[in-house]
Amino acid sequence: MNSGEGVEFQDLRVFLTVAELLHFGRAAQRVGISQSRVSQLVRELEQRIGGPLFTRTSRKVELTELGARLRGSVEGPLSDLRDALTAAEEAASGVSGTVRVGFGTPIAAGPLMPDIVCRFSAQHPECSVEHLDLGFDRDLLACLRDNEIDVLAIRLPIEREDLTVDPVLSCESRVVAVAKEHPLAACAAVSWEDVAEYAVHSAPLLPEESTRDLVPEYTAAGRTIRRGPEARTFSEILLRVAQGDVVHPTVASFADYHGHPGVVAVPLKDAAPSRSGLVWPTAAMTPAARAFVACAREVATCHPGLCTE
Repeated sequence: MNSGEGVEFQDLRVFLTVAELLHFGRAAQRVGISQSRVSQLVRELEQRIGGPLFTRTSRKVELTELGARLRGSVEGPLSDLRDALTAAEEAASGVSGTVRVGFGTPIAAGPLMPDIVCRFSAQHPECSVEHLDLGFDRDLLACLRDNEIDVLAIRLPIEREDLTVDPVLSCESRVVAVAKEHPLAACAAVSWEDVAEYAVHSAPLLPEESTRDLVPEYTAAGRTIRRGPEARTFSEILLRVAQGDVVHPTVASFADYHGHPGVVAVPLKDAAPSRSGLVWPTAAMTPAARAFVACAREVATCHPGLCTE
C-alpha cells in the first residue's frame, strides 16, 4: 500500500480542478498546462492511491466514490496550505502596492466596501486602494482580464472558467425605478408582467449572465421585456427614467447611491434577491490583491445577513 509520500501539491491541485469542472480540457486551461499533462497527472495519482478517481466516457467525466472521498478530505487542508504559503510569501516579501477595485456602479460594491478597505489598510499600511468607476460602456470582465483592475465588484452571477467569485458582498431585494408620474409609481408592488408593458434600459457590454439575472428576456407568461436605448452611466439611466423613457429594474439600495428627485422605487414582487460580489482572475493575482480578497472574506463573514439570501 502506498503512503502517499510521492503525491505533490500540483497533483492535488490538478485533481481538485478536474473534480470541480468535470472536464479535462477546461481544467487544463485553468491550471495552465496541457490536457495530456492533466490526464497524466491524474493517472499517476490514481496509481499511487490504488484506485480510479474518475469515470471517463466520450460524453462526460464523473467522480468515483473514491474520488469524491478524496476531494472531501483534501479540499479544505489544501486551501489552508495555500493560504499559509501565501501568508509566508507576503511576510517574507512584504505586501505593498495599489489594489485597483473596479465597478460599473458603486451599488455592486455594497455597504461592506468601506469596512473592507479600512481593514485592509490597517493590516497592510504599505498598500493603497484605488476605486475605478468603469461605467457601462466598457466590457468590465475584459478590464479585469487585461489587468486594468485587480478585482471587480459586480452584480452576480458571473460564470467564467478563468474567474473566481469570492466573497459575496451583498444580497438585496429588488425594485423597479420609475418616474414619479409613471403609472407604476402608484402600485404597492409590481411584477415582471407589469414591467413588460414598458421599455428597460440596455447595457450590452455587461456580462450576459448577470444581465439576464437582473432583467430576464421574458416573463413567466412568455412576454418579451423590451430593451430601450443604451446607457453608458447610471446618471444616464436615471435621467431616462425620470423622463419616463424607460423603467429600471434594480436593487433596493439604488437610491442610497444614485438618488434623483424625479424617480421613485416600487418593490418587484416576483424576483429573487439579487447578489453582488468580488470577481478576480483565478490564475494570477498580486500579493496585495490576494490580501485584499482575504480582508473582504473576513468582513463578509462578520456580516452574513448582508451577503446571504
